[in-house]
Amino acid sequence: MFDSIRHIPVDRKNSLPVSDLRKRYQATGIPVVFGDLTKNWPAVRNWNLDYVQERAGELSAGYFDGSEPASAIVKPTAVMRLKDAVERLSAAPRARVAQVAVGERSVIAADFTYPRLGFRFLTRLTSLYVGGEHAVEPMQQASSVMHTVRCHFGARAHILLIPPKQTPLMYRVGKSQHTIRDINFLAPQFDQYPALKFVSGYVAELDHGDAVYIPAGYWYCVAYEGIGIQLSLHALSGSLWQYISAVWKRWLTRVTGLRLQGAAAGRRLSRRERRVQTKTNRRIEEFVAKRNSK
Repeated sequence: MFDSIRHIPVDRKNSLPVSDLRKRYQATGIPVVFGDLTKNWPAVRNWNLDYVQERAGELSAGYFDGSEPASAIVKPTAVMRLKDAVERLSAAPRARVAQVAVGERSVIAADFTYPRLGFRFLTRLTSLYVGGEHAVEPMQQASSVMHTVRCHFGARAHILLIPPKQTPLMYRVGKSQHTIRDINFLAPQFDQYPALKFVSGYVAELDHGDAVYIPAGYWYCVAYEGIGIQLSLHALSGSLWQYISAVWKRWLTRVTGLRLQGAAAGRRLSRRERRVQTKTNRRIEEFVAKRNSK
């Protein structure tokens, strides 16, 4: 998956000391996959759709039926109990459940522990994602002041990871944390979005029990081969003021996403998205012309 975007595989490590994590990955802003981070968690043995329905079925969940554009940060198709969302997801390819809060008071909190990685995890931000067969989570940008650790359970999943320094190539809409919703990162439309030809990043393959460290500010897109469950852990990497600013940006992302969804009813791209597309394409044309003239 993500074969059309230039990338290299993410490093895979077992029993990585905290000092090495800080020096080789955190300090350099490079992602890494942990093969043994969750090996002693009950979640490794227990987590499947039936278990999630039974143990956490009453939690509120946003359900996406898979008909929305792959890059769209939009309003869920419906909001319902997790047990009902999972029941729908089992029979609906590409459907997914997004950002179910499973903090320390959740009934399934006993199934995992916060790993000792030198981070102070914010338990209130812990969330659960469920992807159906061939589901794709939208491309989004991780907070610039947050470390993110994604723990995966179920069929194999792939994560495309793009460094924050490549944001000018990502067709970001305004100051939000999402891209033009028409872009398909599994099969990029290079004729419409030529800047993506110059994007390069990493791809992590996650099997049951694997976890990936996503450095602050990275862009990431998750694609599921089959049904998978992911636990998302977050730790503050900046100051309190930076964190408040990041929360504001996240709120802006959601508001902008809803506006774009409304604009989509009348035309394929909103006026704002077309401006982003035009501006980025012009910048790339100028870059290519200058490079060819040398």
